[in-house]
Amino acid sequence: MIILHIAPINMTRANGFRFSVPGLVSAQSKISGIKPALLNVNDTRQLDEEEVESFDFDFISEYKPIDELDEPYNNPDIVVFHGVYITKYIHIYRKLLKRNIPYIIVPRVSLTLGAQKQKRLKKIVGNVLLFNRFINNACSIHYLTNNEMKLSSAFRQKHFIVGNGVHIPQAYAKKNEKGSNITFIGRY
Repeated sequence: MIILHIAPINMTRANGFRFSVPGLVSAQSKISGIKPALLNVNDTRQLDEEEVESFDFDFISEYKPIDELDEPYNNPDIVVFHGVYITKYIHIYRKLLKRNIPYIIVPRVSLTLGAQKQKRLKKIVGNVLLFNRFINNACSIHYLTNNEMKLSSAFRQKHFIVGNGVHIPQAYAKKNEKGSNITFIGRY
C-alpha cells in the first residue's frame, strides 16, 4: 500500500507537525507492505539536513503537484492531509477526486468550534468557497482525541480517533546520592 502524507513541515521552529507527522510516517514505514512518503507543502527552504537524513521514509522536501511526483507516489492508494486551511490542499484534492484516490484529513483541532471562531469571517468565506467541499469529500476525518471530535460537531461525518504517536527516548538514570532527582517530561 502506498500512502502519501501531505503536511506543512517547518524545521526551523517547534510545532506539532514537525515531530508528529514524520513520527507517524516512520512508524508506518516499519509495517510490512506499506510504503509511505511525506510531501512538504511548506515554502521554507531551511530544512535541517541532519534530521531529514535520519528519516527512514521518502521525504519530498519541495512541493510538487501530485502528478509530477516520482513513482509510486504520483499514484498513491490513499493520501493523508495533515491540517485543513492550506490552499495547496485544494488543488491536490481536486486531482485526487478526478483520479478516484481516497483521502483522509487530520484536522489537528482546526475544525473545533474555538478554532472556527478565530478569523471567523475569513473561515466562513473560505469554508463556503473551498474548504467545505474538501472536508466533505474526505473518506474519513482522523481526530487525535475524543474531545477534538466532540468540539468539531459542525463537521460530523465518517471519522475515527487515534492519538499522535510518541517517541520515547531511552532514559539514562544517574544515581544521585546527595539529594533530590528532578525529572521533566515536557509535552508528553
